[in-house]
Amino acid sequence: MKNVFSKGLYLVILITFLILTLQGCGGDSGGGGKLGLGNGEVEGSLKKNSKKPIQSFVAHIDVARGSMKIEYLDGKRKKGVSSKLSVTPNITISTDGVNSFWNAGDKIFTASVLLTNNSSDTLYGTYVTISSVTSGISVNNEYGYDPDGNPYFNHAPNAEYIASGGSSSRVAWKFHDPDAVNFSFSGNV
Repeated sequence: MKNVFSKGLYLVILITFLILTLQGCGGDSGGGGKLGLGNGEVEGSLKKNSKKPIQSFVAHIDVARGSMKIEYLDGKRKKGVSSKLSVTPNITISTDGVNSFWNAGDKIFTASVLLTNNSSDTLYGTYVTISSVTSGISVNNEYGYDPDGNPYFNHAPNAEYIASGGSSSRVAWKFHDPDAVNFSFSGNV
């Protein structure tokens, strides 16, 4: 009789543990629900990804000209040493002069950004994360934040993809520059 009671108690504890574990995987804290991320909502969640970025870059903003110049990196940088890419980058980041500008009243730099896929792969879920920015400058219209706390821009809205040789939709990147000084930021695609 005691043995049956022990097995019954063990079974109740096991079932309770499984129920609590499964409830912890759903609800507001789990993946799969809508997450409010900054100015946009994304289905599911951005999970930490062990994959390396397809392209790293540094952008240099000239406030007076309202322009953005991109320096592509080869991904083999040593800490504190810039390493420019000597071949065609996997992704080309371009802006058009008409929709990229400095708004002196609001102190906002806006770049209308287009990504072009120079790789042989089709790209799905293409995001650009801003990993660092000059002190005092802030991203103004990010879609959300990655697991490392970096703001990102979504270049694959509505499950769009970028075919080899193709381009993404244009996305406005905005930065608040309260002192109206030239600045730089680095990021990854």
